[in-house]
Parts: sequence; C-alpha cells; structure tokens
Amino acid sequence: MAKDLLADGDRKRGSIVYVAIVCAVAALGGLLFGYDTGVISGAIGPLVARFSLNSTMEGWAASCALVGCMVGAALAGTMSDRLGRKCVLILSAVCFFISAVGTALPHNLIEFILFRFLGGLGVGAASMTSPMYIAEIAPARIRGRMVSVNQFAIVSGFLVVYFANYIIGNYGVQSDRLAVQAIKDNIPSALKEASNSNINPEELEKQLINQLQKHYNLNDEKTRASILANVAIDRVYSSFDSPAQKESTGNIKEYEVDLRKLSSEVLTADINAYKQQNKFISTITIRITDKFVTKNTEIDRQAVRLMAEQIANEVEIIAEVIKPILMNLAQKNVESWNVKAGWRWMFGSESLPAFLLLVLVLFVPESPRWLTKQGRENEAVEILSRVDGANFAQTELSEIKDAITHESGSVLQLFQPGMKIVLVIGVILAILQQVTGINAVLYYAPEIFKNIGADTESALLQTVIVGVVNILFTVFAIWTVDKLGRKPLMLFGAAGMAVTLTLLGLAFYWEQTGAWVLLMVLGYIACFAMAMGPVTWVILSEIFPTRIRGRAMAIATVILWIACYAVSQTFPMLDKNPLLVKAFHHGFSFWVYAAFCVVEVLFVALFVPETKGKTLEEIEKMW
Repeated sequence: MAKDLLADGDRKRGSIVYVAIVCAVAALGGLLFGYDTGVISGAIGPLVARFSLNSTMEGWAASCALVGCMVGAALAGTMSDRLGRKCVLILSAVCFFISAVGTALPHNLIEFILFRFLGGLGVGAASMTSPMYIAEIAPARIRGRMVSVNQFAIVSGFLVVYFANYIIGNYGVQSDRLAVQAIKDNIPSALKEASNSNINPEELEKQLINQLQKHYNLNDEKTRASILANVAIDRVYSSFDSPAQKESTGNIKEYEVDLRKLSSEVLTADINAYKQQNKFISTITIRITDKFVTKNTEIDRQAVRLMAEQIANEVEIIAEVIKPILMNLAQKNVESWNVKAGWRWMFGSESLPAFLLLVLVLFVPESPRWLTKQGRENEAVEILSRVDGANFAQTELSEIKDAITHESGSVLQLFQPGMKIVLVIGVILAILQQVTGINAVLYYAPEIFKNIGADTESALLQTVIVGVVNILFTVFAIWTVDKLGRKPLMLFGAAGMAVTLTLLGLAFYWEQTGAWVLLMVLGYIACFAMAMGPVTWVILSEIFPTRIRGRAMAIATVILWIACYAVSQTFPMLDKNPLLVKAFHHGFSFWVYAAFCVVEVLFVALFVPETKGKTLEEIEKMW
C-alpha cells in the first residue's frame, strides 16, 4: 500500500500541463479531420451547381475524400509502427495543406477529386494516429479524457468550418443581392411590370436570389427556363395551402420534382412560348395534368388542371419581369458568387489550421511506447518522467517492455485464440459508428434543412447550431467518460439516437417543417456527441496490444472509413430517389440509420467490455 501511495505521489510530480499541451497539438490532427470532412456541407450545393452534378455524382463529390481516408488509414498503420507516430502526423499536415490549396483552385471536377483524395489521405492517417499517440503518452487515470480531447478537436473542426461556411455563404448571398439589385435598378420597366402585376418586388428578388444560388450558367437557355419555372412554382406553392385545395387535389407537393421538371421542359422547348399565352398554358397544363393523374388516379383531374393553369399564368406574368434581369446578368457575366467563388474560399480556408499543425507538431515528442519498441529507452523514460514522475516512469517502462516481450508483433496475432474477439469488437464498433448515419447529417446538414424549405442563409446558420450542440455534448463526454465508464455512455447515446432518428423520419414523412426537424437533428447530434463519437475512439485506442496497435487500429479505421463512404455516397441517392421521396418524403434514410442504432445498443450491451481505469497493459492481459 505504501508503495502504491509513493507511486501516486510520483504521478503528481508529473506535469499535467505538459501532457495537455502535447495532446492538444496532436489533437489538431483531429481538428483538421473535422474541418476537412465538414467543409463539404456548405460547399456541396454550389459545387453541384458549378459542375451540374446528378445525385450519384453529388455523392461522389462529397465522399471521394473518404476513399483517400481508407488508403491513408491503411498506410498510416504500418508507417506509424515503422517511422513513428510523430512522423505520420507531420505527413498528415502536409497532405492537409496541399489539399486545401488544391481544392480551392481546380479547373475541373477531376482536379478537385484528386486534391480531395489527397486531403483524405491526411484525414485517414490523422484519424488513427492522433488518438493512438494521445493514448500512448497520457497517464491511465486521465487517458480517457485525453483521447476524448481528440474527439473534441474533431467536433471543433466541424464547428469552425460550419461557421466559416456560414460567413462565406452569407457573404455570397449578400453579393448576389447587390448584383441583382444593381441590374434591377437599371430596368425600371421591369419593376413597373411587377407593380402592375401585383408582384411584390422584394419578394420576387428573394425568390430570384434563391434560384441564383442553385444555378451556374445564365448564358444557358435551359438554365434561364428553369429559373423562370421555379420562381413561378415557388409563388404558386406559397398560396397553395388552403384546406379546400388540399382536399380536392391531395398532396400535390409530393410531385414537386415532376412539376418543376415538366415546367422547365416546356419552357426550354419553346423559350418564347410565354408570349403566346394560349399555346404555353395549354401545353404545360396538359403535360402536368396527364403526369399527375397517371401517377395518382385519386387526384381530381379538374383541380390539377386549374393548378397547372395557375402555374402557367404565373410564368406568363413574371416572365417579362425576370427574363430581362437574367439576360442582363448573363451579358455581364454575373453569376451566383457562392457558385463562382464561395466554395473555393470554403475549401481554401483549411490551409490556415493545416499550416498551424505542420509547425507545432515539429515540437512535440515521440510516443514513449514506440520509442521503447525501437530500443530507445532513455528517450522513453525522459518523456514518461515529464508525464507521470520519475519513479513511476520506471515502473511503466517495465510494464511496456514486459508487454512487448510477450507479443509477436505480427498482425496475425489478432487472429489467434483470445485475440479474435478484439478484432471483431473493434471492426463492428467502427462500422456501427458510421452506419448510424452521423456523416449523412454532418456532411449534408444544409441540404437536409433545404428539404424543409430553408434558404441558403438559414440552412447554413442552422448547421452552425448543429456544430455548437455537437461540441457542447462532446465536452460532456470528456468529463464523464472516466467517471461513468464507456458502456453506460454508449448504451444511452445509441438508444437516444434511435429515438431521435425515428422521430426525424416521421417529421419528414408527415412533412413537418421548421423547429420540429431542427430539434430532432439537434437531439440526434447530442446523443452521438456524448457517446458514439468520442467513446468509440477511446475504446479503439485501448483494446489492441501495444506492439501491433498501429496496424490493428489501421484495420478498424479503414473499415470505419469504408462504412463512412457507403453512407456518404448513398445518402443523396436515397434522399433524392423519386420513388422513395414519393413514398416517404425524405424520411426513409433516417429510419434505416435508426435500425442500426438498435443494433448498436444490443452489441454494446452483450459484447463490449468496460475498460475504465485500466492501464493498456491490464487491458491486454484481460483478453
């Protein structure tokens, strides 16, 4: 007992400040992880418009970096075991910086994807190296908190980039507003026409700006036709909410995609049709009515025809107002600022934290456990002494050496009796962290909010709120993970995610908007942030044997990124699938993720051990 007290006294002579500083620098890799992967949330909309991407290519543009993450995590395992944890962190910083500059300046989609892939290499390497490095340098009594600091850095990266995206995106909205206003000031006849037609100029300007955020090439006739049709439909929809209309036509909003597409097709086929009112109205009315009645025989054909005529008349009325504005914008080469330049600034802003990591990581020490494996015991003892006191440093060094002598160092060790369960637990935890849908929300949050009618500015602001909740509940996890333990947090968090995702799916299915959807998204983020996010990484950094921890974590991390890629690639394909939208109104994907949350609860309850308060060597012996 006296010996234990002496050891505790030696620990107190270690420098917690030193540990905190070193872990904070390493956690910058986590911040870049969050920043690099989160930047796509604000940029994906303008990027889709800039390169005219369909839902499949939208998923690829958002998730191509994750392919780099897989490769980076796979390479980083072997490299961190051979070259050291610090060296891999330096290489990650270089990848982050080059990627940030490259994705800000691409001439085409191929260049963009290549630089995003390079950034993914950095993310993949940092995602496994940062928590592993922190786990190996932090004392056991605070290791959970220190590893959770890495998750805090990840969510901080998300929050910082969400805020940066909001500032840049809002600047773009205001720039578009000024550009449109400047053109409008020069065409008083158009404003007069708007006044004569009982169209509020301010309302029309807002609708036009909203469309400019979604389109790129105003010199293209199809783009101008699409804007005309969409503005008209927006105006009709704003008044299409009376009980009588809903009763007679059913839920016409189910067919919004078809409605916009058909209207654009008619306008594109004959861009001057609006001058020939009878031809235009009859054409668009017949096509819309036939399409709707074919899809739903219960809809009142006459009611749909009246709605179609209303839309056609609306296009007729506003076309004379909007078309000159669009033509002037096209001639002056004025386009949406976010589509032209905003997304470039979003990606380029990452260069600042990337450069900071590159500089600071040069001054942190190497992992003492890695140094011991390399036979550099004097250096390892020096670092352990600063961390936990001189006498305890010798004790811990002996434990590390003893653990190393009993390990083969081969990744095949994970497939030996007693070790297979470690690999299975690590891989399944990694998969479940992703397939419960977190990156569908974090990467596509603005697009999700746009599905319930939010404009660009509001969607980006709501995404910032998501980032704030994410970081607050991650702080909660950091302060409780070594008190409450790993399993209780995981069980409570996964259950909460299942409930909130189910309700979120119902909100979309019932076409609820505004605060209800935002509340469910925030509840889901809170449950993830206090459990699945940080605690999964804590467990993965603890459960594998020391000598092959790098390669073992690489396997789990690569699997994690594969699952992340699958979610990010498929979410827009599910969310924009016409059949699923018609049947579930954007709610289907959230119910799929909720089902995986239920699986998570069962798996953690039955198979995941509690590792709170145990040294890495004690955990290894437990297996």
